[in-house]
Amino acid sequence: LFEQGFLISRGTFGAQTDFPVTVDLLTNELKIVTPAGEKIVTVLPDRAIFNMLAANVISQVRGLSFTDQVGAGLTLEDIINLISTEEGILVYEIPGVSNQKFLGFLPVGIVKTAVVSVDTGELLEIEQPLLMRLLDAFSLQ
Repeated sequence: LFEQGFLISRGTFGAQTDFPVTVDLLTNELKIVTPAGEKIVTVLPDRAIFNMLAANVISQVRGLSFTDQVGAGLTLEDIINLISTEEGILVYEIPGVSNQKFLGFLPVGIVKTAVVSVDTGELLEIEQPLLMRLLDAFSLQ
């Protein structure tokens, strides 16, 4: 699963990335080396996920799960992606489902991906297929 990239984890959540990861031992800063330069990760994956759940952007995460087969005992519930946008901004892509009620009474799960800033933990964008956007427009939380 992580043969070519890196995994950043805390608790039962993690983020995978193809960018090199370093830790500055003097400042305790986690840094990602991107083509646009070195970036500091200030919001870890668990906090980004918690922020999206608390803000009701998503009701549950649909990331990959992982159990270490080497013997370190690492088990992660949800693994999200840490990527760089075209503008060079580091973001987490958090795939999830928002449990809502279509027309106020029929339960539906709206599939969406929250794009969250690694710097601030704020929601930058929600990616959804067209059908999900239409369902979302006629549904209530």
